Amino acid sequence: MYFTKLVLVSLYALVLFTPFTFSQSVGRIAGNIVDKESGEVIIGANILIEGTTQGAASDLDGKFSIENVAVGIHTLNISYISYSKVKIPDVNVNANETTNLNVALQPESILVDSIVVIGQASLEYESALLNQRKKSLTISDAISREQIKKSPDFTSA
Repeated sequence: MYFTKLVLVSLYALVLFTPFTFSQSVGRIAGNIVDKESGEVIIGANILIEGTTQGAASDLDGKFSIENVAVGIHTLNISYISYSKVKIPDVNVNANETTNLNVALQPESILVDSIVVIGQASLEYESALLNQRKKSLTISDAISREQIKKSPDFTSA
């Protein structure tokens, strides 16, 4: 009987105090991502905590929030297509508090080598054959695959 009461009281204390123990070891990082030149919000920017799998993407208002971040000092990596990547070191996260960050990303041009487009005319269709006949310097005629399919075959028995 005494043992049963002891077990029940222990379980009750464990259930009662466990949330307080775990809730004190995490914090939150939140903020806004904007374009440095125009001040417009950036939708869909990636915010990642270096060395973890935690992260977020900015919403339609450029805001983001990363929940349940371990207490301590972290480095954030922020990236978005056609913007320079930003690395923010020494982001201090305190227990049960929100660390606010406002980040402005610098637009960056994407440099590529020359682009070569290669095209080839298909002579299988009637429109291509008519176009070739129109541009030709000599008199020529051709029958397309489509035209051959339309004509009946009188040579077969």
